Amino acid sequence: MLRRYQTHVITVDPVQPEERQLQPAVEALLAGELVAFPTETVYGLGADATNQDAVRRIFSVKGRPSDNPLIVHVVSFDQLIPLTRSIPDMARQLFEAFSPGPVTLVMERTDLVPDIVTAHLNTVAVRIPAHPVARSLIQCAGIAVAAPSANRSGRPSPTHAWHVKQDLDGLIPYIIDGGPSQFGLESTVIDTTGTRPVILRPGSITADQIFWATGLHPVTEQYKTGQTTGLLDFETSPPKAPGMKYRHYAPRAAVLIARCETDPDDSPPMNRIAGECLDQGKRVGLFASLRTLRELTIPWTLIADASSPDPVSSRSDLHRNEAIAFAYGPDRDPISASQHLFDAMRLLDNEAVDVLIAEQLPDHDIGTAYMNRLRKAARQETQSSDSEEKQETACKHRKQVVFVCTGNTCRSPMAERLFNAEMTEGSWIASSAGLAALTDSPASPQAIRVLSERYQLDSSGHRSRQLTTEIADTADLLVPMTLYQKQLIQRQFPDISHKVFTLGEAAGQPQADISDPFGGDMEQYDLAAQEIHRLVIQMIKQIDRIAGSSQQTSP
Repeated sequence: MLRRYQTHVITVDPVQPEERQLQPAVEALLAGELVAFPTETVYGLGADATNQDAVRRIFSVKGRPSDNPLIVHVVSFDQLIPLTRSIPDMARQLFEAFSPGPVTLVMERTDLVPDIVTAHLNTVAVRIPAHPVARSLIQCAGIAVAAPSANRSGRPSPTHAWHVKQDLDGLIPYIIDGGPSQFGLESTVIDTTGTRPVILRPGSITADQIFWATGLHPVTEQYKTGQTTGLLDFETSPPKAPGMKYRHYAPRAAVLIARCETDPDDSPPMNRIAGECLDQGKRVGLFASLRTLRELTIPWTLIADASSPDPVSSRSDLHRNEAIAFAYGPDRDPISASQHLFDAMRLLDNEAVDVLIAEQLPDHDIGTAYMNRLRKAARQETQSSDSEEKQETACKHRKQVVFVCTGNTCRSPMAERLFNAEMTEGSWIASSAGLAALTDSPASPQAIRVLSERYQLDSSGHRSRQLTTEIADTADLLVPMTLYQKQLIQRQFPDISHKVFTLGEAAGQPQADISDPFGGDMEQYDLAAQEIHRLVIQMIKQIDRIAGSSQQTSP
């Protein structure tokens, strides 16, 4: 059982943080607690690297697999030397060229580093951060700090303090707010244990820069194919660095990648993919340059412009027949796209988009790191000849389940969010609607709170919608909360009655109706959410069989 905290946010000057302000976080680290702090890449979740119990809490809080090693952060060579058996010449050259900065080096470790930090490997990943707040925190604590990104495992990495709070509020005692991260992507991870540098994870330090610093051409293919040659067996061995083995960086929405180039019919791929999704009643988010967005003919509304003095202008009056867009900059630029990718994922998630369509950029230099993160978020681990076609038709072929309640502000939004969080393989996507919904109403405050506190899920961007003929026709399954609601749907839409199942029926428990918590206290909402969660898990186990039976009984 995870310990609960009142999470305190310590706001500091990102350039000259005061040691006095950092002192509570320093004391927490020394006492074996976890602290989230800013770095120039992303926010990290730190623990004393030599305290096994503290490091173990990182894995518990994040929900991180234990065979996924951590990066150890230090501020000087004096701290680094006791952790490594030796520092190869190429490692010295890379440290001298790029540290402090966004580079992590893998070297042979000493026994001072606990096995839990390295996933029992004989190597350790170490970096010297450049962010003044990170450096001051580590310096004041006087310890090496093990720190992965400060997010729930698999979610987009945090580049703002509010991203951390969204995922870890109540799970850690302190978050240090040092403003937005400079680079927006995790560090470049380089294995220096061989005769050539091997890029295990691409980042802001590119292959060309590594060659410039060492005179050695780095091995670069393993992060593109998801495999390495002669380095490790992905099925049986821990990865040498974070971000190699497991799916990462994914928002709750489905992620699709759209080419920039206009097709021969003068239709931008993003325009076509977004149009298909909008036609199906899906809420669509776009991540692209202003140049690309202005080429689109579909209806879209800009909710964030990273090049604007006031970059975020989240709206509540958006409708499902128009896309919402995050512009990372005026033109196609992988540096700007990389800086804002994770922020866009979280902001568009908060707007409750069903599908996030992101702009593809050239896969070289900084663009390599951007495309690496984007492919992992899209669960497109490798490039194949038919991957583009699969991306462009994914919206059409992804099966849809629509949860239904009365007003679409309590039960069905909770079911939608819980289903999408549990459906990790992505073959289905959920949305929701109401039988008597007031269009564009937010989820109830109690529903938002219980999803956030119990499941770390954000539903603040939800907007209600009425169940219509179009929604009913395009859905593969309609799942109301009660038998009475099922009967109402079947009377209103007799032609689709074969694909209507109560949540209890879909879970194999036909007597299980979900009572409406509307007007009740938090305990009633909490009980409703727990029952919905339990039934959703059971439903997911047999959803393909249920869908198959509905097709067999269709008229």
